[in-house]
This record gives sequence, C-alpha cells and structure tokens, in this order.
Amino acid sequence: MAKSYRFFVSCSSGFEHQLVKELRNIKPSLSIEQKQGGAEFTGPFSDGLKICLWSRIAGKVLLALEDFRHGSDEKEVYERAKRIKWSDFFHKDKTIAVDTTLISKTFTNSSYLSLLVKDGISDHFRNLSGSRPNVDKQDADIRINLFVSKNSATLSLDISGGSLHQRGYRKKGAIAPLKENLAAALLERAGWNEMALQESNTNEKPAFVDPMCGSGTFLIEAAMIASNTAPGLLRKNFSFQHMRQFKNEEWKTLIDEACNARNLENLSPVRIFGFDIDEKAIRISKENIKAAGFSPFIDVRKSDIADIEKQLDKNFKAGLVAINLPYGKRLGSDTDLPELYQLAGEKIKENFEGFKVVALSGDEELSRNLGMKPLQVNTVYNGSIKSVSAIFSIDSRYREKNSFTETGKTETPSSVYFSEMFANRLKKNIKALKKWKAKESITSYRIYDADIPEYSASIDLYEDKFLYIQEYAPPAEIPVQKAERRLKELVYTAQNVTGVDYKNINVRQKKRQKRGEQYKKSGDEGIFDVIQEDGLLFYVNFHDYLDTGIFLDHRIIRKMIRELSAGKKMLNLFSYTGTASLYAAAGGALSTTSVDANSTYCSWAERNFSLNKISLAKNKIIKSDCMDFLVKDRELYDIIFIDPPTFSNSKSREDFFDVQADHPGLITRAAEKLKKDGIIIFSSNFKKFKLDDSISKLFLTSNITEQTVSPDFKRQGYSRHCWIIKKNK
Repeated sequence: MAKSYRFFVSCSSGFEHQLVKELRNIKPSLSIEQKQGGAEFTGPFSDGLKICLWSRIAGKVLLALEDFRHGSDEKEVYERAKRIKWSDFFHKDKTIAVDTTLISKTFTNSSYLSLLVKDGISDHFRNLSGSRPNVDKQDADIRINLFVSKNSATLSLDISGGSLHQRGYRKKGAIAPLKENLAAALLERAGWNEMALQESNTNEKPAFVDPMCGSGTFLIEAAMIASNTAPGLLRKNFSFQHMRQFKNEEWKTLIDEACNARNLENLSPVRIFGFDIDEKAIRISKENIKAAGFSPFIDVRKSDIADIEKQLDKNFKAGLVAINLPYGKRLGSDTDLPELYQLAGEKIKENFEGFKVVALSGDEELSRNLGMKPLQVNTVYNGSIKSVSAIFSIDSRYREKNSFTETGKTETPSSVYFSEMFANRLKKNIKALKKWKAKESITSYRIYDADIPEYSASIDLYEDKFLYIQEYAPPAEIPVQKAERRLKELVYTAQNVTGVDYKNINVRQKKRQKRGEQYKKSGDEGIFDVIQEDGLLFYVNFHDYLDTGIFLDHRIIRKMIRELSAGKKMLNLFSYTGTASLYAAAGGALSTTSVDANSTYCSWAERNFSLNKISLAKNKIIKSDCMDFLVKDRELYDIIFIDPPTFSNSKSREDFFDVQADHPGLITRAAEKLKKDGIIIFSSNFKKFKLDDSISKLFLTSNITEQTVSPDFKRQGYSRHCWIIKKNK
C-alpha cells in the first residue's frame, strides 16, 4: 500500500471554496478540508502530482513534514529543520532554496529564518555524508517552504517547485501581467467552465471576448478550459521530479491521460477573440498563444475599445466578456481612468447583450464607472496587487426583471422603490461584517434583521448569489397598501445594494407559528441549490420551506462539534437536514446517528452526506420520534446534540412536543445515553426559553450562548440559547 502524506494546496484568499470544488473534480475520492488560504488533504505521493498537473486555481502544492509550536527563540526553527530526515526525500547533489512566509509578530526577518532552515538541512546531510546540497535561489531542484504564524510553524516540501501559475506558455509579459491561476479562477467564478463545456449544437457554442487582452492570459486560460487542457501540461520542471518518491512511470501515465483528455475539437465552435490598442501587447499575446498551441483557435487583433463593434462577429448571441481594466497610469494620468471605464461599460452594454461579464479593476470606486449593476463583487489579489473583480449580466430580460410596474408603465426600482435610509443601513451592516467574513471565509450570512422598524424582516445572503428575505408579519393597524409598498422597497433596495440577480431573491412571510405548523411546506417546487460552509457542501431550498435547510446561526456550534468529534460517537436529535452530523463526520467522528421524525429531512440529510462523498456506513440516519428513540436505543454516546423545535406534532406521538415544558424529560432521558465524560449540547431558539432548575441540580451546566453567537447575529432581540450539559460527578 502506498505511503500517505499530508498535503496543503494554497490559493489566493477568497478562492478557497472554488479550490475545494476543483480538487474534488480532479479526484473525487479525496477527503479535503478547507483551510484559510487553501485546502488540506491526505493521500499518496501520486495525488500531489495529479493536483500539480490539473489544478488551475492552486498556487503551490506543499507536502507537510513537521508542525511545531515556536516560542521567541529562532533557534527552534534550526533544530526542527535539522532533525527532519531530508535524505529520505532528496539526494545531497540536488540544489535547494528555502521560502519563508511570515505572519507572526514574534519574528520579523523572514530571510534569517530561511537561512536557519537551510543550515538545518545542510547539517543533516553533513552528519550523514560530510557534504551538503548547494543553494540556488533562482532555479532550485528542491524548494522548501517554512510557514510561520502567530505561535506555530510548518516545514514543507514545495513539490510544485514555485507557483503553479507559471504554466510554461508565457514567453513574455506586459508590466504586472495577470496571474494565470487568478485568471482561471475568475473565469470559473463567472461560469465559463459550464459555458464552454456544455453539450449543445455547434452554432450555439458560446463566444469569449477580451477587449483589452494585454499578453493574452484570459484568452489562453479560456482556451485551456474549453479544450480540457491540463494547465501543467506545458510546464517542463516540477520539484517533485527531483524527489526520491517520484516514479517516472506514474508521471508518464498522468501525462498520457491528460493528453488523451485534451479536446481541441471543442475549440473550433468556441469562438475566442482578443483585442488591444497596443501593438506590442498584440505581438506578445500572439507569441504566448502560439507557445500554448492555440494559434488556430484564438483570433487576436489590434483595436481600440471605442471601435470594437467594427471587429465583432454579430452572429454569436451569448458567451463571456473578460476584461482586465488598467488601474495604473496607462493613459498617462489616473484622471483618465474613470472616463476609460465609462467608455468600456458603454461599449460592453451596446455590443454584448446576452453575455456575462467579468471585470478586474483597481478598486470598487473605479468599477462603478462601468455603469453596470454587479451580480457579485470581490476583493482579489493579482500577486501582491489588490484588485476588485465584478461579475455582470448584460441581458435585456434580466433588466426587465429588475423593473416593476403598478400602472402598466415600466419604472426602474431605483427611482420608484429605492429607500435611501434602508440602503444606508444595509451598506453599513455589510461593511461591518466584511473583515470577519473574509477572515473566517464566510460565504452565507445574515446582513439585516429588523434593524429599522419600518422594514421588519430578516435578510440572509447566501454565497453572494441568493437573497433570502423573511418578512415579519406587519401589525394589523398598518394599512395593506403601505405594508406592500414597504415590502417592495425592502426587496428592491436589497437587490440594488447587493447586486443579486432578481430571480435569485426569495421572500417569505415569517409569522408566529401555531402548534405543529413549522414543518408544513410553503410550496412544492423542489428546487435545490448548493452552498458551502467550512469546506462542506449543503443542499438548500429557498422555495418550499420556511427554513432553507441550514441554520446560519448554528455555524459556531457546528464548528465546535467538528473540533470535539475526532474518535467520538455522536448523536444528533431533531437532526433536521443532518448538518451537525456532517460536521462531526468531517471532524473524524467514529460514528454519527441522526434522528428526526420528518422523512423529508431524513432524505435531505442523506443527500447532504452523498453530496460530500461521506459514506453512510458509520453515519446512520433514522426516522423516528426522538423520545421514542431514546427509550429504545441501547447505545452510549460521547456527544449528544439536541436542537428541538419550539413545538412539534410528530405523527408518531399522540401529543405535542413543547420545548419549555418537555425539555427536562428530554435532557434527562438523553443523559442516560451519555458516556461518563460525554457532553450534551442543547440549543433552543424559543425567545422566552428558560432552562429548568431541575436540570441545573441534576447536571453540570454551562451557558455558552454568548460564545456561540457569530457577529452577523449579534443584534438586539436575538433569541437562541445554548448550554453544555455534563453528568454531575
């Protein structure tokens, strides 16, 4: 059996979820954990080779050798480096280089830390043979990576041998050229992968246009995606080729598979066009395109964007425009840029109806000069250069959906139903959450919860793509027409501020539930979408139920369950769609058992496990009334998570479940299934809930509500409560 190694695959901040998705597509059997700045997986050495060959988004592939905690003594770095058996990985005749990434205030000199690692490696080899490897900072055979954070560090082998954005086709580049892996990630985010590879008639294949193509990066990456060309196929040198673990026959097999998978025929109907006003840029672009092998498939011409309509094939109806707008002094003065952006926006709107657009620009303020309402805006880094990417849709039907009429006359939402007061509050909330969202890689979160009395609703933003609005029922004294007007203002203003496509906005009225109503369907469309959280995928439904399939306010509890679950048996009562169980399984739980009386939610949970390719062999999903299950079950558990509804009318019970009245019996019965050192995590969103005194007398209880409330839910009136409950020793 092949030896297993721990790999970390890096990527630009904000693209972690896309990287995880890509790695799963490259090898579906990989068990991947999303991390800040990348993803981690364990597998044989050949898995690392396959990622180096096929990942379009990755920066580096690191084989982790040693994790350690560091104090303030830099010599600890040397000692750790010295004791690693480097000779197990490469020969002393190989040249080496050490790269250090430093995000710790304890140390300030990354070059010195690199030198200490180099000395440790050298002394390891001297002790074995009396000689050491030579250093070659520019073109080393073996690259070593030291990553130092606040109080920990990791030493790794960079098996990719430098950033994977270096595909091997760039002969020359313009000033600060667009990084290839950033270009590929932006194209994937804008939907080019689906457009280019979709099954359709030849004459319906999409077009790809870059009106300011520079050195041709967007064009070549688009062609690579459309032809299923492995991005590492042209690269001549990887560090793994100089390692003892490298087997040439394995690599040859991967290369042969990649060559067979390449489909240049798919490029013939995919029309790819590039334009630039700079003659030198056109020449460089053509050289790079030729080196990549795409000259017959990419048409590059000199053209000012002001005259681009003269160059276009008017026969194509849809596709993608990708444009890397200048954000330096290309025109001689920064003051020229707003005018250029305005011109670019006008030309795109005039000539590319039916297209999607992905635009890379200097900042959000500049991108507003394009005059288009974005579907999505993200901060990205092109190397060390901070930029803004925005995605737009140039579709007349889309624009019509954003208009509203009461009289039969079409009016724009901004002029009729736009509320400045509500917009300012939304912008303030989104800005306040920006740093937290980026730091924690949060993609679905609450942006508003009845902060202004006139607009009484909660608004959740999922994946920067879906808005889920739950309006609280207005008081009876509010006239119906006024209430309807406020709801329209709320919806249209939220759409205007967030840029979410109008068809992806779903509105529900949230009212006080009568006993037993919380499980009733509000529709029957059966439409599911997929979102991610902490590297896991979940099905959500914005149409058929009041709740979407995942409770966003439980994210900290879910994370806590994952961190506690390694080697443990976990029971999830009132398990809903199994999200907490999935977290436990991903955290290495020995087994999970999910119990819910609703067959729809049990099926939903099964689909969530299947979506994440986690077997149900050790993860049971049981349709049962939870109290009945506790009476009959004979297992003992390390962790029991209980998140009951406020009221429930399970068909298997003659009476109702009332969380306030029935929780003492529920917790006491659950504690009988608890191992000696086990814990119960009990949660309730009943606003007036109070833990019964009998529970505090029988068990050790800790109220952890404050620790489990994330910033997007820290608002006045938030009503969820949470305790950890243990057996009283």
